[in-house]
Amino acid sequence: MKYNPFTSSIYQTVWVKHFAHDKEIKQFNFIKDIQFLKFKFLPLFINLGKNNTNAISYKTDVSAIDYTGSTFLIYDVPNYLDINNDTGLTTVKVKLIRQYKGYFLDLEPYKVFDDYFNKRFSKNRRSKYRGYLNKLNKTFDVDFKQYTGYIEEDEYYSIMSQFKELLTKRYNKLGLDNDILNKWNFYEDLVYPMIHEKKAMLNVIFLNKKVGAISLTFLSEKSLIGAIKTFDINYSNYNLGNIEMMKLIEFGIDTKIPIFDFSKGDQDYKTRYISDYYHFDCHVLYDSKSLKATIIAQVISHYFCFKQYLRDKKFNLLFIKIKYLLKTKGKKK
Repeated sequence: MKYNPFTSSIYQTVWVKHFAHDKEIKQFNFIKDIQFLKFKFLPLFINLGKNNTNAISYKTDVSAIDYTGSTFLIYDVPNYLDINNDTGLTTVKVKLIRQYKGYFLDLEPYKVFDDYFNKRFSKNRRSKYRGYLNKLNKTFDVDFKQYTGYIEEDEYYSIMSQFKELLTKRYNKLGLDNDILNKWNFYEDLVYPMIHEKKAMLNVIFLNKKVGAISLTFLSEKSLIGAIKTFDINYSNYNLGNIEMMKLIEFGIDTKIPIFDFSKGDQDYKTRYISDYYHFDCHVLYDSKSLKATIIAQVISHYFCFKQYLRDKKFNLLFIKIKYLLKTKGKKK
């Protein structure tokens, strides 16, 4: 990924402010673009952003040697990225641990939205979509907007407040905890400057000037990277989530962006739109001449393999439900 929004100075600066303002931050010559958070008492370094990002990329410099005696953990590296794991550094070894499944849609074959729409959906599905769109336009004053490059500050905070409200309402109905809501202040601080640098976009459907459906998408030079999306569950009979997604795909095709990366998360809706799957890996780089670094790398690898085993067995869904129940129980006291 030639340009990665999650290794940009804005992203890393805001992430440090919210999650690591009192921690030791380091940058190394042998790994380009990424800054690292030092683990206490150990020669272990973890990429800024940890697993809050939607895709990390990096390059190694074979002439640098400032990795000596250390272990590096890099979260969420998509396996479709062209990252040279043969570092060229004879003492540096790399372990790849499979983690989340990811999803993507190849937009490059489509010149206009109708090419995608007609090829990917049956005549019946196309008719239903147009029917929902007509119904929406007849019932509401509808406005479709994409915010990237500029947004008024007051308008931004109004939209983000409604975004949070709709997310809260939807996840309360599902009875699930949502980690994004727990970190909402981080996203609110992050997205405004990233919109102004064209590193992020809010895709919004307004109904009578209020947010009806919305998504946050990050932008690289070759992809839309989906991050957060929701809609007003009071209007679920209008199929708002599908309409918002179609408008986002249309934007990608119109602006000649070749890839729509749906990122991680096993939401059912993704399978209706994607071209294919991929998966995220954790990369563990370590100095194999150092016994301590090698042991740390082995422990980390076993830990993430076990986490993925639990995820494959759906224990993570049970954990999310338990977290929600504990949180709501605590609020009632």
